[in-house]
Amino acid sequence: MRLIEKRKIWNNGYVEMYDMADTVINSVTRRDTVCEIAKVCRNIDKIKDKDFLFDRLSKEAYGKPSAIFEFVPEMRYGAISNLRKVYEKCTHDFTEDVDPYAFIVFKLKLPMMIVPHLLRHRKFSFNQRSNRMTKNTEYYYCSDFDNYWGDHKIEQWSEICYNNSPKNWDDAKKEYKIRQELTNKRSAGLSYTELYIAAWAQTPDTWKNLFDQRIRSRGVQRETNEICEMMQDLIIEHKPSLERFIK
Repeated sequence: MRLIEKRKIWNNGYVEMYDMADTVINSVTRRDTVCEIAKVCRNIDKIKDKDFLFDRLSKEAYGKPSAIFEFVPEMRYGAISNLRKVYEKCTHDFTEDVDPYAFIVFKLKLPMMIVPHLLRHRKFSFNQRSNRMTKNTEYYYCSDFDNYWGDHKIEQWSEICYNNSPKNWDDAKKEYKIRQELTNKRSAGLSYTELYIAAWAQTPDTWKNLFDQRIRSRGVQRETNEICEMMQDLIIEHKPSLERFIK
């Protein structure tokens, strides 16, 4: 996996776009990619035994591969596929050339409140950081909170979120007219998480459907719209030939 570009969004969020060309060189690069994606779920920086983890994940789902295997693009008889489908068919033959140019992978750091908006698009592959593995929780902040938070230091924002006082959130909604979609989810919704999302550009009901529903439709939460716009812009900038699949 090679990082193409990282863009910051909001106070602590980001969008990273990856190139997967070096993922499908051989069985070792496939193993390394699976382990790299798995690090997000476990919130760790280094894996001691990649072979052990890869073998474990290859049997995680009732003896079949973990969903993490979907992040390795494959081709079978000229058709787009992924490593999970290959392993499920018990075919560990990697002789067919794979061009992963159209396989789009993003790593997102985003508030929990908008994760369900992405997960509703079920044709994608997802891998999300486990909350129980999170060490230091960070919280989303935007200009909506400025009047409510006043002259307090932004570093103290985590205190109100961590304490999660119902009165604080009720005050924020009633007295300061903060968007209900921000106050209803309270601290859990404002806490940041990390999420990988991937799909082939030409797969129906993936990128085009996501951008149609979350950018070009009405009634979309602002934060969902903003992160989807950033992903769309990155695809068009770095892989312009795929624009016809996503717009």
